[in-house]
Amino acid sequence: MQVVVIGAGKVGIALADALLKREDDVVIVEQGDEWLERAKHLECNKISGVVIDEDVLESADIRQADVVCAVTSSDNINIMASLMARHVFGVEKVISRLYTPEKRRVFHELGLDTINSTAKVVDAILQDIDGVAVVSQHRLFNQMIEYHLAPVDEDLIEQELKDIVTTDGQVVLGLLRRGELYPATSDLTLEKDDQLVLIEVIA
Repeated sequence: MQVVVIGAGKVGIALADALLKREDDVVIVEQGDEWLERAKHLECNKISGVVIDEDVLESADIRQADVVCAVTSSDNINIMASLMARHVFGVEKVISRLYTPEKRRVFHELGLDTINSTAKVVDAILQDIDGVAVVSQHRLFNQMIEYHLAPVDEDLIEQELKDIVTTDGQVVLGLLRRGELYPATSDLTLEKDDQLVLIEVIA
C-alpha cells in the first residue's frame, strides 16, 4: 500500500515508522528542513516543502497514493491538505488528524475521515487504513469507550464467533451480518463480508 503522510511531527514520524514496519510504501511531506533530522532513521522518500502546494504534493506521487494522512499540528492545514488530496488529486482514502473536537462537524460535512482521540492516535489511523471504523464512543466511569467495526480476516472465515479473541486490548462484542447484530455468544460461524463489533477502552 502506498501512503503519503503530510506532517512530520511526533504523530507523523510515529505513523510513518509504523507503516514502514508493515512494509507499506511511505512518503513524508513537511515544510522546512529541521524535521529531516528527526526522520533520518526512516527509510522512505522525504519531501520538504509547503504541504498545501500542488507541485510539492505532486512530487510526493500523491496521485498514486492509496491513502493520504494529514497529521500536521494545524486543523486548518489538515483540512486544506485533505481536500486537495481528495478533490485535486483524486485520492479516495483520506484521513485527517483533528485537534479541536468542535471542528469535527466541519470535517465530516466535507466528507473527511477524522481521528481525534488523544490516545493511541497512530493505532487509530492504522485501523482506519485497514478498514476498521469507529462507530461510536462515550465516557464510562471516567474512561473513554470506543466501538469499532472491523472486517473479518480471511484466516478467520469458518471459525466460531464465540472462539474469537483479540490480543490488542479490544474485546469482541458481537458480529454484524447483513445489517443484523449478533452477540459474541451466538453459535455462528464467520463468513465473508461479516464485520466484528469490537469495544476498547482508549483513555
